Amino acid sequence: MSKSHGFTLIELSVVLLLLAIIIGITAPRLVSLISESTAAASARRLAGAVAYLRSLAARKGESFFLTIDTKENTWWPAVLKTAQEETEIYEEFEETPWLYEDGSLDSYFQTYREFSDDLIKKTKLEKGVSFEAVKLANDNEPIIQKATIEIKPDGTVTEAAIYLSGSKKRIYTVYIRPYTGHAYIYDEYFVPERSMGVSYEEEEEE
Repeated sequence: MSKSHGFTLIELSVVLLLLAIIIGITAPRLVSLISESTAAASARRLAGAVAYLRSLAARKGESFFLTIDTKENTWWPAVLKTAQEETEIYEEFEETPWLYEDGSLDSYFQTYREFSDDLIKKTKLEKGVSFEAVKLANDNEPIIQKATIEIKPDGTVTEAAIYLSGSKKRIYTVYIRPYTGHAYIYDEYFVPERSMGVSYEEEEEE
């Protein structure tokens, strides 16, 4: 009758060493792939938000806004404040001005407010993904803090290029066309062939 033999301590040590080497080689690549996949998903989610806000604007007959905070890596939908809301804000400021000494006054006096429903709300980018910048039409330099994109009832949108990156700083661009309002995703730093905010006639003159 033959006896079965188990692994020796040396054999187990060799197997564990090989596993450690394999994990050490593949883990960084796996993390990088996951991060890049998450960055692409964030870009798709942002493009989807634009499409959804376009449908809301058309259905409700009013403008909606998409605000992006590149410093906090967050974005959120917004709507215009009503005249009543603005009146209440000014009245509150006049009664308690000391409450706004922390610098929050600017956000209170903006003409729009955060909006959310069952399908869209304020969103923070996943870990490892960040906003690099936002370029709006007619802006000479990319915005590196807060940017607001208007989405009008007629389907037109503020032309914008939103740049995101993953762990290896690979750039993804969400480009929003002004007249159609469609959002396109590029897995690179995309710059429109025609300068943003410049008409065809102005380019021909140059």
